[in-house]
Amino acid sequence: GPQLEASGVNAGQMYPGGGHQYEFLENWRATSPDDHMRLVGTSKLLVNSVDDFVEGIVNGARRYNVAGEIADGLTEITRQVTLGNKTMTLKWKVVNGAVDFTSDATKSSLRSQIKNFLGIPSGSGVDAHHILSLGKCDHPVVLAASKNGYHPNLPESIIGLEHYDDALQVGLHQNHPAYDDFIEFRLDEFRDLGDITPEACNNFIQKELIPELKTEIFNAKNSISKNLNSYFKDVINPLYGIN
Repeated sequence: GPQLEASGVNAGQMYPGGGHQYEFLENWRATSPDDHMRLVGTSKLLVNSVDDFVEGIVNGARRYNVAGEIADGLTEITRQVTLGNKTMTLKWKVVNGAVDFTSDATKSSLRSQIKNFLGIPSGSGVDAHHILSLGKCDHPVVLAASKNGYHPNLPESIIGLEHYDDALQVGLHQNHPAYDDFIEFRLDEFRDLGDITPEACNNFIQKELIPELKTEIFNAKNSISKNLNSYFKDVINPLYGIN
């Protein structure tokens, strides 16, 4: 029957059950959960473990437990991602323990997928652009990030850009080796800092590199440079000594 709590933060209150389950819950809410669990003789609950890998957008970056599924022996890992009312299935293909983003077949599939996701019709004069170029997705930093969930087709990592017409001197997107050189420079810089854990690499790419590249794409569009590649070749890369 009802009992008077004799101790704890609820001393003097009446509770309608036997034992101290209510006092436990109130103490749990009133103190740090970790501290209270240590007081009662355990370090964490058996459900909702703090060691569980939380998937989705976490602290501004998408993360998926690709490493865990590679460890389980999977050779194709899939996740659905959504932006607005559009959904896309991302695939991480694993070859000899590493994610493959750069084989010819994979690159062709990735390009086709983002064109469909962005809704770019054929003959529109708009190109589907990977903000982190597929040609740089074999870099050790990108491969490490992929194990934490980075994928070149993440909605935040793709964009449609007007194709550059050399005859008319209009548009922005064409082959962009100078843009790619800048990406490699940034990836090398981060690698040389020493922390190339999957989580650190993923955070760097999604929270630093991709936003920086988006900013410079916008700047290129509004510059006097004739296209994206010339903007990086003539304006950005010289600032960093990139030849």
